[in-house]
Amino acid sequence: MNALEIVLGWRPQSFGSQRSSRVHDPIVEPLWSGPRILGAASGGKALLQDVEGERLDGLAALAEALTDAASADELIVDGYVTAEVAHDGTGTYTGGDGLDAANNLLSRTVLVKRPVSDDRRLDEGRAARMPREDDRVALVLVDLLWLDGVSLLDIPLLERRRLLESVIVQSDLVRSGIYVRPPIDTWVGSWRSMGFPGISYKSANSRYTPGAASHEWISAAMPRR
Repeated sequence: MNALEIVLGWRPQSFGSQRSSRVHDPIVEPLWSGPRILGAASGGKALLQDVEGERLDGLAALAEALTDAASADELIVDGYVTAEVAHDGTGTYTGGDGLDAANNLLSRTVLVKRPVSDDRRLDEGRAARMPREDDRVALVLVDLLWLDGVSLLDIPLLERRRLLESVIVQSDLVRSGIYVRPPIDTWVGSWRSMGFPGISYKSANSRYTPGAASHEWISAAMPRR
């Protein structure tokens, strides 16, 4: 089976309900507003599907962009379809263990345009309106699950994120999402001012089980301070 066939049987891994303090050695990400998706590319073709497994054939331009962005023969990715990005060609900074000055990094990140209240429901996009073909949207990718015929589900998250950076050529339509390592005080203030609705903590060593909830992934409203 190729990636296009495999992804049809998968659903995104969801967040658990524990406290963020219980997540060991986390990487921290802002939560994107907009529908969550799984995407696959193989043999010059691509498909996107929502959290219920429905194919998103109305987003053909984004599927084509995923094909163009993939430097691998085939892959499966987890991400978000969001209209809240700045299409300025700079892409998204994807954090590693060594960070530049926060101000320099923020100048290279994807910017969220409108403020969102902290009490907005964080439902991973299930209630979000699915964009239309003519909406100004992009794919923000946050995980890599399959690469060139090999499942990455049992590979630690941090390694999956590093591999994602290496196989995606970023563009206006396809970008890898930002992540940082604690301490995050500077980032929280910036993300809050940009309007990100929430924040996630994911264990750097966590694996991925499609369709399951992980106690190593926690989401929460963006801290007020």
